[in-house]
Amino acid sequence: MPTLQSLLEKDKERFLNEINGLRSAETLIKKVDAELGRLLFLYNEKEESDSVKTASYSIIQSLRASASLVDSVKEAKLYSYTALNQEAEKRKISPRMWVFLGIGLGCGAAAAILLLMSVRAVQLVINLPLFAVLLAAALLCVFLAGLSAHGRPRKSNSQINVEIEYDADKVYRHLYSCILTADRMLEEIRTQETIDKRRTLENEKKDIDPHEISLLAQLLEDAYARPDNEFSTEVIQHIKYYLHNRNIDVLDEGDRSWFDTLPGEGGTVRPAIVMDQAVLKKGLTAGAKL
Repeated sequence: MPTLQSLLEKDKERFLNEINGLRSAETLIKKVDAELGRLLFLYNEKEESDSVKTASYSIIQSLRASASLVDSVKEAKLYSYTALNQEAEKRKISPRMWVFLGIGLGCGAAAAILLLMSVRAVQLVINLPLFAVLLAAALLCVFLAGLSAHGRPRKSNSQINVEIEYDADKVYRHLYSCILTADRMLEEIRTQETIDKRRTLENEKKDIDPHEISLLAQLLEDAYARPDNEFSTEVIQHIKYYLHNRNIDVLDEGDRSWFDTLPGEGGTVRPAIVMDQAVLKKGLTAGAKL
């Protein structure tokens, strides 16, 4: 009976080739999910127990749901770059520029005229505060006119990219550990199922009436004595069917300890009645080799 572990080991090379070098988390999760689905299909294809099949489906579904939590990062690279626009975004010249420029030129001209009119030193001292005010106003207006006429600065776009490389071996190791745990859980379920079956058989053995078994064994012996009789054939079939529904086997051959042997020839005189490898009623053979 194959285990999930053995199935994964057989598929190791193919699985590693599929996930090696992947840089997308979404693609990696899809690959792991597909591998788990494949293991589930191959496992249940050989499994005979319905309870183990149901448990394996639930376990694999849980692993599929947690695939995104697997630590699988090998290397992470961070890229940052800034892209400048090729042309500056220009703005139309504002009317305020002309206003400020006109005021500035007027104040400058007034300051120059005032300076030329101040011939005497006394007049220069008297007009000096006004000259300073006019000159400062002229400079301020020219500065404001320059700001109003200046175009907008170029814009820049900053972008950050993250590139992640995933470690295929690390993913396989994590998956392998999960599969080992799943196998242990399934083995526990299978063991418990076997124990439950044993208990059921033990309880059924307690309910078996030895007198009934002896009676059926005698009927079988009588029917085996007339193998060509159609009624005898029907009796044998009905008794086997009745006992089979109670998990009891009617065997013409098997372990030597299940049969008593008589001298002579003739084959099976009476079949053995066996339940779970335990003899309820020994068979009888006449010199036959079992």
